[in-house]
Amino acid sequence: MRIAIIGVPGLGEERLQNMFHKQWNMYEYVKFSDESESTKSLEEDYIDTANKMLKQIQKYTKFDDCVLFESIPLELLISAVINNEAGDVSDECVKRLFEISFKALNDLDCVFIVPKSKYNAVEDENMQQTTIDDYGKLYDMIIHAYGYGTPCPFFNPNNCPGFIEIFGTDEQKMELFKQYIDENGKLIEGNIQKLLPTEQVEGEELLKDAINDQKQKIKKEAFWKQLNSYKHGKK
Repeated sequence: MRIAIIGVPGLGEERLQNMFHKQWNMYEYVKFSDESESTKSLEEDYIDTANKMLKQIQKYTKFDDCVLFESIPLELLISAVINNEAGDVSDECVKRLFEISFKALNDLDCVFIVPKSKYNAVEDENMQQTTIDDYGKLYDMIIHAYGYGTPCPFFNPNNCPGFIEIFGTDEQKMELFKQYIDENGKLIEGNIQKLLPTEQVEGEELLKDAINDQKQKIKKEAFWKQLNSYKHGKK
C-alpha cells in the first residue's frame, strides 16, 4: 500500500502519521524536507516543491510497497486554490499544480484525510480559524465527490486512489485505519471502493469551473452551505 495521511492544518495530521507508523512499523515513512532558503516567488516555490514531492512518490511503483508519505502535491494544490481566490496565485499556477497532483495520485493507493468536523478538535492554537475553515471546505469537496461520485476538480475520477475520512478520538482514528488495513499492512479487500461519477468530465474543465466558482462569492457560499450539511461518518 502506498498511502498518504493529509488533512486540514491544525488538526494533528503529523501526530496521526506518527501514530500510524508506530502501529504499522513495516511502512517506510517518507518525509519531505526542503531546508534550502528559497529566493523564488510563491508560484515558483509551489511548483518546484510539488515536482520534488512527485519525484519522491514515483520512486514507489508497486502496490505491494508499504510506504507512508508525509506530504503530497494535492495539499499544495488546495493551498494554491485558496491563494488564487485571494489573488496571490494565478490560474496558470493552479492548473500546473493540478497536472502535477494528478500524476502523483496515479502512484498512490489510498489517501486518508483528517477533515474539519466536530469530531476533530483544533490542536494548533496558532492556526487561524479562517484558514481551518477554508481548507475544511475544500477537503469536504474531495470527500463528498469521492463518496457520492460527483465531479471534483482535484483528481481525475477515472484514475484516483481511495479517499477515506479519519476522525474522532485517537482510539477511534486507529480503529478506522484498521477497517482498511490489516495487521500486516495490507489492504483489506473490498473496503476501499472507487466510486466514480456517471459522467466523465475532463479535469482541466473542472478546474476552470472550480476557479470561477471560487471567485463568485455568492454562489460559492451557497455551495459550501449545502456541502456543510453533509454529516461526517455516514458511511
